[in-house]
Amino acid sequence: MSAILQNRKRLITVLTGGLIALALLSVYALYSPYDAVREETIINLNRQQMTHARLAAHGIENFFNDQLNDLRLIASMPGIVHLDGEGRRCLDEYYRAMMDRIRGISRIDARGKVRYTAPYDPKQTKADISLFKHFQEVRRTGKPYVSEVVTIARGFRSVVIEVPVFRNGRFDGVVGTAVSFEHLAREFLEKIRIGKTGYAWMISRDGTELFCPVPGHIGKNVSETCQGFPDLLAVAGSMMQGKEGITTYAYNRVRENVKETVLKHAVYMPVRLGNTHWSVIVATPEDEIVAAMESFRNRWLALLFLLLAIGLIAGYTTLRAWWIVREQKNREQAERVLRESEEKYRNIFEQASEGIFQSTPEGKYLRINPALARMSGYASPEQMIASVTDIGSQLYADPAERKEFRRRIEAEGRLENFEFWAKRRDGGRFRTSVNARVVRDADGKILFYEGTQEDITARKQAEEALKATNRKLNDIIEFLPDATFVVDKDNRVIAWNRAIEEMTGVKKEEIIGKGDYAYTVPFYGEARPNILGLIDRVDEDVERKYDYTRRKDRVVCGEVFVPKVYGGRGAHVWAIVAPLFDSEGRQAGAIESVRDITEFKEAEAALRQSEENYRLVIENSRDAIFILQDEVIQFPNPRTLQLFGYAAAELRELVFTNCVHPEDRDVAVMQQQKILKGRGGNATFRIIANNGGVLWVENSAVAVKWKEKPATLNFMRDITVQKNIEAHLQNTHKMEAVGTLAGGIAHDFNNLLMSINGYAALMLHDLEENHPHFELLKRIQEQVRSGADLTKQLLGFARGGRYEVEPIDVNDVVEKTSTMFGRTKKEVFIHRRLQTDLWSVEADRGQIEQVMLNLFVNAWQAMPEGGSLYLATKNVTVEEGYAKSFGLKAGRFVRISVTDTGIGMDEETRKRIFEPFFTTKEMGRGVGLGLASVYGIVRGHHGFINVYSEKDKGSTFNVYLPASDKKPEIREAPRERIIEGSETVLVVDDEAMILDVGCEMLRRLGYKVLEASSGRQAVDLYRERGSGIDLVILDMVMPGMGGAEVFDELKAVNPDVRVVLSTGYSLNGLASGIMAKGCRSFIQKPFGMAELSQKVREALAKP
Repeated sequence: MSAILQNRKRLITVLTGGLIALALLSVYALYSPYDAVREETIINLNRQQMTHARLAAHGIENFFNDQLNDLRLIASMPGIVHLDGEGRRCLDEYYRAMMDRIRGISRIDARGKVRYTAPYDPKQTKADISLFKHFQEVRRTGKPYVSEVVTIARGFRSVVIEVPVFRNGRFDGVVGTAVSFEHLAREFLEKIRIGKTGYAWMISRDGTELFCPVPGHIGKNVSETCQGFPDLLAVAGSMMQGKEGITTYAYNRVRENVKETVLKHAVYMPVRLGNTHWSVIVATPEDEIVAAMESFRNRWLALLFLLLAIGLIAGYTTLRAWWIVREQKNREQAERVLRESEEKYRNIFEQASEGIFQSTPEGKYLRINPALARMSGYASPEQMIASVTDIGSQLYADPAERKEFRRRIEAEGRLENFEFWAKRRDGGRFRTSVNARVVRDADGKILFYEGTQEDITARKQAEEALKATNRKLNDIIEFLPDATFVVDKDNRVIAWNRAIEEMTGVKKEEIIGKGDYAYTVPFYGEARPNILGLIDRVDEDVERKYDYTRRKDRVVCGEVFVPKVYGGRGAHVWAIVAPLFDSEGRQAGAIESVRDITEFKEAEAALRQSEENYRLVIENSRDAIFILQDEVIQFPNPRTLQLFGYAAAELRELVFTNCVHPEDRDVAVMQQQKILKGRGGNATFRIIANNGGVLWVENSAVAVKWKEKPATLNFMRDITVQKNIEAHLQNTHKMEAVGTLAGGIAHDFNNLLMSINGYAALMLHDLEENHPHFELLKRIQEQVRSGADLTKQLLGFARGGRYEVEPIDVNDVVEKTSTMFGRTKKEVFIHRRLQTDLWSVEADRGQIEQVMLNLFVNAWQAMPEGGSLYLATKNVTVEEGYAKSFGLKAGRFVRISVTDTGIGMDEETRKRIFEPFFTTKEMGRGVGLGLASVYGIVRGHHGFINVYSEKDKGSTFNVYLPASDKKPEIREAPRERIIEGSETVLVVDDEAMILDVGCEMLRRLGYKVLEASSGRQAVDLYRERGSGIDLVILDMVMPGMGGAEVFDELKAVNPDVRVVLSTGYSLNGLASGIMAKGCRSFIQKPFGMAELSQKVREALAKP
């Protein structure tokens, strides 16, 4: 009985312990898989979120890289650099193509002024962005710049991208675009949804929330929106540092006006944008992740409690019966477990795709599955077991491999991946791999081998094909002409061809397998990141080390100087890198090809230098150089722009022949046609500049090709000054020819007047004033003086108008002559503006007075209804170029300006006004000598005169006379009185009447007179009686020995000889030469007795 109680107690103990164990086992069974599933679910979630974050980050990065590449290309276009019509069309077309992504695109100049924007916005044109950070950064660094998200003038949230524009190597502004941030958010962020409440948000480098579905967050800093959540602030700090990672954080969630704190699982990743970065984060609440597992957990708990209840009810009965039928139970349980195990094993055994076997060491199969039978070519496992009696000879292609299999498995106890060639039933062979173990009995005796067998023929063939492909690839790489190497995904060198060995001097055996940028050492002398690193990211530090980089998708190329290749000689190289992928599309490495472009760079530098030399020659040429094609001027040098007076863009809009003077267009067109036909030469014609000025040019041209079309290269020289000089010289020669004639006429006329005046003077000398003939003789003398005035004008025109040169005050001459003129012409109002400190000039006062009076009369005749006469004097300095056009030297001049308000004149009249006998007046109002004599007198004084006039707008005459440092002398006007004398005078003249009247006048004055009718006679007479001759009156122009030669002969006889030069010419040219040699005085024919007596007395009085 006690045994029964004891068994009951034992039963209760066992039952209680079993129930506790069952409860614990059930709890473990629930939570063990539950936790595992939960962790795996979170891991899968984070993978999904990481994929979304990576796609968004790379999508945004690639978007901005494409924008930067587009803008770099646009900024390099000539039309954009010069912003011509083509450039504006390019900006418009680009905006139309990208208008769903960008707000606009603009060209800004170097001062920050908006030159053009698409779409056109008048408010934006000429806007000043020079103070904006993005513009200042591009101007400072000369590199592209990506701004943070900003709100532009029209209220849109945008990202400003700007790239620099260079003109001739100098910063000339930027091309910038405003990218729509809403487009970025819509394209890459809004679509990200995880479950019901999982979403993405993004912050800038300074923590500003750029995108967030939570209302009110956009534009605020995370320090404000995440206040009170330290875990989230820590995550935001890592994001602002550009890091990536997986994290959890707590944050409030508002649902149906109820705020609750939830745990979120999140991943974050940087978005790298060159000079800045953003960070995108994808987060999902944990309760949403495990919500699907809640029902599974609840059903499991209900089942657990049900099982426990059933166990409590049935436990006692079961355990009690268990003691009775323990052996039966054990046997039944063992049989059941065995059946289940066998069934399970059988299912696995039968359904396995790998062959499964049990075989004896002697070579017979005990058991095999269908897969092994099929693999070996048998219809069933039974057929194969019955047929194969010696595995080594029947199934092994090489029986020695069976022996090796037995040796190794029996020595090691198990064998993995043992490969051999196996034979099929039909004799075919296949490659197989065996994993097996030895099964021994309790005494250690081998019972059988068991294991699995796999047909690896296809895999081996693929491996061999891959090896063959790799060998071919290595062969191709080996014999590539460019230096090439390959790295694997861990950046270790796996290929290094002969070309790169020759370039670097490093053998492949020395470099294969090395990582940590070892492949850069032969190029730079140090391990450092290079262009390979730019395949997956934008790295400005690496890009700055290259002279040039370009990206197309994930293929990157660049240009750089590497100093260590070729034994330290260095070389300029062009490198191109691309990723390599495995069969599943995963990046397995990268390849870099390096080409030596040193010769190209040197040739390019030489070409640039040559082009620079040509550019300097063209730009600094004094000739205008340009291409003419289809009547349009192309490629003008600075002198062309200066000559025509247009900017380059304006010049391209003009038709060339419209710039040519209408009268000369046939000449210009014919020259271009001849040149294009292979003939032609130089042509001279006139062009009309932008300011309306007409210029003479000489154009030479040659036929060329310009943009694959026929054109001419033109060399145009401004010859306006030369033409003016030629015209002036022609006019001067004509005037001199006429002047010579006028001078001869004046000389002969003066001689006639001298005879008339002389005889009249002699008769008057003998008559009393009350004599009836006295007044008649006085009238004769007045007519002689009028004739003498006419000859003065002739002599003035003949550039012989300098009688007695002395320093004079021009203001005084202008004042006196204009006052005298004003008294007689009351209808003319005279206005004077005379410079007070006017320089003096050396001139014949009478001739300058004549110039003034002739100009006054000309002005009066141009104002038939009366008007105003403006007189001005001024000190001026004439530059060399202007003076040269008049054949004079540069220097100081006194300018006299005479301006009238009369009828003016046209250009043709203006050109002829100084011609002798040219007049626009009706018959009887002038003979055309007034202005001709003005011209002659001014030129005779080494000055010049020019005229400005327009029809119906009056005229201005400017007289320029050389300035003098000598001061004018104040002299009293000579009195008309006769001075007698008693000395001996030799009179020399070839004209008999002049000789007679002159001698008679001297005798009447009391002088003793000797006569000579030729120069030779005078010299001989002076040699004979020179000591008794006190004075010689010498004619200048005589046949045979002229006055100059006579004077020299007389000086040779007596160096102190006193001579008065007498001529009908003025004191100029030959006369001034004689005076310079020491002649005592000069007397102009015709002269009277009073003037003769004063000149003779003056000459005799000089020491």
